[in-house]
Amino acid sequence: MRKTLIIIIAFNGARWLPDVLGSLGSGSNYDVWVRDNGSFDETVSILKKHPAVTFFKQGENIGFGRANNDGMRFALANNYDSVFLLNQDCRIDAADFLRIRKQGLSDANRVTCPVQMNWDGDGANFAFDTRYAPQWNSSLLPFETDFVNAAAWFIPIRLVQLVGGFNPVFFMYGEDRDWGRRLLAVGGEFTVIPTIFCFHDSSGQKIKWRKIEMNRKIILSVETTEYFFCSENFVAWRRGWLRRAIKRSFQRKQLFNTAVMINPLAEAIVFKTIVSQRAKWEAVRAASNSLIPFLGATES
Repeated sequence: MRKTLIIIIAFNGARWLPDVLGSLGSGSNYDVWVRDNGSFDETVSILKKHPAVTFFKQGENIGFGRANNDGMRFALANNYDSVFLLNQDCRIDAADFLRIRKQGLSDANRVTCPVQMNWDGDGANFAFDTRYAPQWNSSLLPFETDFVNAAAWFIPIRLVQLVGGFNPVFFMYGEDRDWGRRLLAVGGEFTVIPTIFCFHDSSGQKIKWRKIEMNRKIILSVETTEYFFCSENFVAWRRGWLRRAIKRSFQRKQLFNTAVMINPLAEAIVFKTIVSQRAKWEAVRAASNSLIPFLGATES
């Protein structure tokens, strides 16, 4: 029987992992693969002895995306039918996971997601009900959305083969948005199941970014997709950047930010960032052109 590989990337996650792993337990339909990214708390000792952990790997902190790529390569090499990317601070009961698995395997074009409640379960998680899936509380049936952050993604293996892994130019933050755009580009979609819940403690991520910084992160994610998957080379990307920047800046929702120079400054920072990292990005470009982008040779 083929299984799901549940992939968890750990970094100083000792306060969450006992609950996360305890909720999952063990099952015949899934294995749990965990990579520790250089933790210096009790995380490693928890992972080494926990009965829910099927496969455990240690290494330096290579970032969230690259570590997940390691797990996805393992799933491809060992004939799993799907992967479930689960944050170390996101718990889901085994019974609900099996419901997600059944729903997710029914359509190989979907990334299937539960509703993200906060850790205590007394409300929707930060930004989930306002930014990613505002209709969750009024829907009785599964619904599509453009994007859900990658705290709990069920991905059929066919989509892993089509979309590939996370772009390694991102260390943390932004890699899931880039992956989501690539999913939509190959005809995939995100589906939220409003009757299935996970519990995500994003309290440590509630950083109040300045607007320039927030816009920079969003624009960088967009332009990374453009650079690797929509432009033939660096010159072609640079040639089209100004047109795209102007178009973004004069969208209705960005007019105020443009008038007070928030958006133009963010655009300029992104442009300089990509130009300054041209050599590094060109070296990564070859991996984006492989049969399964970013999941060829090991990165770790």
